[in-house]
Amino acid sequence: MIILLKNFRLILTIFLVFLFPLLFIGLNNDQIIEGNLKVESLVTLKKQQIVTHNNLFNNNSSSETKPISKGKVVVAVLDSGINHNHTDLEGIVKKSYNALDDSDDLSDNFGHGTAIAGLIASKNHDSIGISKNAFIYSVKVIQDNGEVNVSDFIRGLRWAIDENVDVINVSLGFNSGFNELKDIVDEAVNKGIIIVASSGNTNGLNAQYPARFENVISVGVVNEQLLPTKLSAIGKIDFVAPGINLITLDHHGGYSQFSGSSFSTAIVSGLIAENLNSIKIDKDKNTFPEIMDLLKKKSIGINHNKEIVGSGLPTFP
Repeated sequence: MIILLKNFRLILTIFLVFLFPLLFIGLNNDQIIEGNLKVESLVTLKKQQIVTHNNLFNNNSSSETKPISKGKVVVAVLDSGINHNHTDLEGIVKKSYNALDDSDDLSDNFGHGTAIAGLIASKNHDSIGISKNAFIYSVKVIQDNGEVNVSDFIRGLRWAIDENVDVINVSLGFNSGFNELKDIVDEAVNKGIIIVASSGNTNGLNAQYPARFENVISVGVVNEQLLPTKLSAIGKIDFVAPGINLITLDHHGGYSQFSGSSFSTAIVSGLIAENLNSIKIDKDKNTFPEIMDLLKKKSIGINHNKEIVGSGLPTFP
């Protein structure tokens, strides 16, 4: 069987309107295999992945799903929009904002954001999402053709901060840590918001920004055997998670396979949401160091170069 591998064009040129220099943003050369998996195979792979991840991340929760209700952890997904009508996301995507033009167009025509959301949260234990105790706020910062304007990205971050979310998932990256990005990241972290960002599929180069900032959790990619891949970044890596051939939601309402550090990042955001849900913590400038310390203590160490695997694999509380 020939599997068609569609390579997202995910290293994108950004033309800035104001005083910013020319920068590059990437969705990390993420890959999707779609339209060729038989339903039976997909169901089997989905079930296997749920079992594998529960074992891998030490999920010892009961089979009964905790009800998602007001007051649970809120994760903002800065991405291409989300298909909130997907059955696995029913009742989970609570707010949406289009940072591109303030319009009501919140759809995911690029097909990246829905996959990210599907790995972060889900409504029950038969679904793929890691956290069963999270709401998602969708922030559309990626255009339908995959391009990203820095001013749109900053506007999306501003909206998430103003909404006082708990976690911001950034499954994309810049080659430069320009001042306005650093300033708004610092503002979010000082307010107790955890930013989780993809290190990028840099093939041995350093992590991208904002992941490379010291006050952002940088996530690298490994396979299901917890071994680095040719995509793995080297440098400022805090944690890793599987990100190769993952089953997750697609924007058509079904499921597809995806690969890349974007999806490892989504898994770690889900794990952080579960850990935040399990503890009492003041939401302030000390939230980031406290969560980092907690995650490091509970992570599964990996015997490999720490510049590639960081502190290892985070786990459930």
